[in-house]
Amino acid sequence: MRFSRVRKSAEIAFRNVRRRRRVMRSMPCRSQSIGNPSSPRGFTLIELLVVITIIAVLVGLLTAAAQATRQRMRELQIRNDISQLSTSVQSWKTKHEMPYLPSRIVLREDGMYGTHATSAVATLEAQSIPVLKRIFPRLDTPQLAAARGNNPPFLGHDWNQDGVITAGDNGAFVLEGDQCLVFFLGGAQVNGATVGFSTNKAYPMSATGQREPPVFEFPTSRLQFVAHPQSATSPLFPNGAPFLSFMDANRDRPYLYFSARQGNDYTSDCPSSQQWTGVGTPVIPYSEATVARFINRDGFQIICAGADRTFGTGGTWDAATGAPYVNNTNSPGRDDFANFHPLRLGAGQ
Repeated sequence: MRFSRVRKSAEIAFRNVRRRRRVMRSMPCRSQSIGNPSSPRGFTLIELLVVITIIAVLVGLLTAAAQATRQRMRELQIRNDISQLSTSVQSWKTKHEMPYLPSRIVLREDGMYGTHATSAVATLEAQSIPVLKRIFPRLDTPQLAAARGNNPPFLGHDWNQDGVITAGDNGAFVLEGDQCLVFFLGGAQVNGATVGFSTNKAYPMSATGQREPPVFEFPTSRLQFVAHPQSATSPLFPNGAPFLSFMDANRDRPYLYFSARQGNDYTSDCPSSQQWTGVGTPVIPYSEATVARFINRDGFQIICAGADRTFGTGGTWDAATGAPYVNNTNSPGRDDFANFHPLRLGAGQ
């Protein structure tokens, strides 16, 4: 509406300028009265300034409109991504007949889970191996190999697909939720792409033989290695485990993922080590404002940073009002999107 009014004003201004020129041309020119013909009169400086100003205003409005359109397209892409990821997580759950895929796990190449020198990681290793055995029921382990007299021997699992089975703690990779989302939905990662898991049930990371198709086809252009700071439960890789994350429509922030793989047990999978909250604290799952429980307490949360490219810190959130973000226009979480709300998290209902 505002653009239409400005355009109409511009058209009126141009018509007035043309009308004035016609009037000026119809008036006798002093130079012509003494026999000296002159060329047609041009725009005056004021007329040119008026036209330039109008054009500048129109360009500014067009630029603002184009930016708004691009932002709306990004938001539509984000909502579509979240919807497709949510559907794929549900499909994965149905396929494996188990709770939702984990949002933190250790992948250890030598299979010696629970032996890490750092006690926090050793605990997470011990929690991880039962989950992996449910996902891959015939997964080979050193214990199974020993039970059969090491015939055949345990070969190890090349989880990061670098062609080497790394023994010891250096071969134990701690994956965060954004990395788990890509790994379990996409499968093995080769040359920056997800190619699915091997049909070899004992060795799902085998580089030979056939592969199962990925549950979700991640576009390679939006897969990146994301820096994860060191933490008490992820001390091995200052830049994060060498596993891919799926970036949002702006391609500079990953989709965060939290799951309740053991009912209401979000706490075993958080916090995410992402430090993009603007306050130097990790992102944690969102909880209901009226009841002390996690949102989607038996499901999962997928969160995307908004236009400010900064995540909210998570925690208590009121779906009806958007609190705590609704009254805080500077809060980084105000413009975030998530699978548990159709609008921005600060918009309320």
